[in-house]
Parts: sequence; C-alpha cells; structure tokens
Amino acid sequence: MEIVFAVINVVVIGFLVLQLREQDKAIKDLTNRLVARNHSEYLSTRIQSGRPPDEKPPKRMSWYDDPMEGDEE
Repeated sequence: MEIVFAVINVVVIGFLVLQLREQDKAIKDLTNRLVARNHSEYLSTRIQSGRPPDEKPPKRMSWYDDPMEGDEE
C-alpha cells in the first residue's frame, strides 16, 4: 500500500513541476511584454536564443587543426 502512495506522490509532484514551469514561462513572457517600450523591442527579446552559427569555419592555424584521415568534411 505504501508503494502505491509513493507512486501517486511522485506523479503528483511531477505534474506540479511541469505546471509551474509552464506558469513561469507565461509570467516571463508577460513581464517582457510589459517592460518593452514597443513591439519591436519585445520581439527582439524573444529572438535571443543564442549566437548564430558562423558562415564559414575558422582558418586552420596548425597541423593539429587539420582533419585526420577518414574525417571528411
């Protein structure tokens, strides 16, 4: 019987954690809307997911940077 209560507790706690995460995302989004001066500033805060990838790889500077045999790029 204790095992059933333990499983139910784990499921309920997991559900609450997921619900709180979604609530925090909504609160963060609404706060960003409230703080932004205009719509374009709000959109710029949503797009910041990280640095975009480089167009071309960096120039190799030594033999260590050369691809090994079998490593085709």
